[in-house]
Amino acid sequence: MARAKGTVLLTLVKTLRANAERSRQLLPANLHHYLEERIVQAAWYPLEDHLAMLRILPKLFPKAGADFFVQVGRATAKEQMSGVYGRLAGDTSRKAIGTLLAAMFDTGERMTLQGFDDVVARHSRCRAEGGTVCRWEITWKSRSKE
Repeated sequence: MARAKGTVLLTLVKTLRANAERSRQLLPANLHHYLEERIVQAAWYPLEDHLAMLRILPKLFPKAGADFFVQVGRATAKEQMSGVYGRLAGDTSRKAIGTLLAAMFDTGERMTLQGFDDVVARHSRCRAEGGTVCRWEITWKSRSKE
């Protein structure tokens, strides 16, 4: 089971707690404990829990723009770089990014699109190379049913 460090969940959980009533309505019951229990920054939590909490954010903030998750990512990165991972703040190398991700997630697995043909992932913009954002463009074709 893939896991995420408490530092990854902390801001997200704070956001959910600030909107506790609505969050409780949107979150699956097995995740309600995040609204009350202390998040330990050095502890590991199920990645599935993190993803489930991320999925409700657009419902909490329905007027957010199309770049909502870009803004969430930017705010999270800014917080991480001013906190425990601040030592990497001046380093935009891919090695530093890998180090940061390895400290936040305990899996080396990459997301895959199974059941599709001609999957192409293109890293079209990168902050490490002077871009304003990192952007991955992924295209695929559905497998024909034979």
